[in-house]
Amino acid sequence: IGFGTALAQSSQLDSAVKIFNRVIAMNLRKKSKGKGVGQPTEKLTQDTVDVYARRGEVYSAMGNLDAALLDFDAAIAILEGSSSSSGSNANWPRIPLEPYAHLYQSRGVGWYKQAVYTKALPDIQAADRLAPNDYKTWVWMGKVLKEFADTQGCLHALNRSLQLQPSGNKEAIMEKAIALLEVSRWEEAIALIEQVLALDPQHKLVS
Repeated sequence: IGFGTALAQSSQLDSAVKIFNRVIAMNLRKKSKGKGVGQPTEKLTQDTVDVYARRGEVYSAMGNLDAALLDFDAAIAILEGSSSSSGSNANWPRIPLEPYAHLYQSRGVGWYKQAVYTKALPDIQAADRLAPNDYKTWVWMGKVLKEFADTQGCLHALNRSLQLQPSGNKEAIMEKAIALLEVSRWEEAIALIEQVLALDPQHKLVS
């Protein structure tokens, strides 16, 4: 898994996918051949969730959101099967969900990018429940709620993100400015846009 991750970090995305493919195939073979058919170890469960998640991130970076979402689905199915002791993935050992908040966030972001907001919202909410102090989750919460025309909820989420990460949180500031513009709170929005430009004079909004 580490080698595939290193390839992905060096932008060798196709090679990273090939490595992750091999690891997934190997892990699934180990699962079926373990002590007592279908009784994998806790480490194998964690490794399999991790490799699906990392391959999903690579697919997302390649712009293949359909493949990314399938991998995030596979990883979460294992997680939820192992934690619930029911369902098709129930024979994976139980592992805690909390370390995988980012996985729900990634799937929610994938659904957001595909404009499937009714699926994006539950995943972002799940990520928040598992890691309520992740400022990036709150940015995405704001972005998703904006698509539901929930301006109050959107601003609450973005304010929470800024509370958690008050320094350099350009995305939250910009999203808040956009939300304020949409409800004609011009002066507040302009002040926030000026903050973004002070942080990043080359921000895309000036192009």
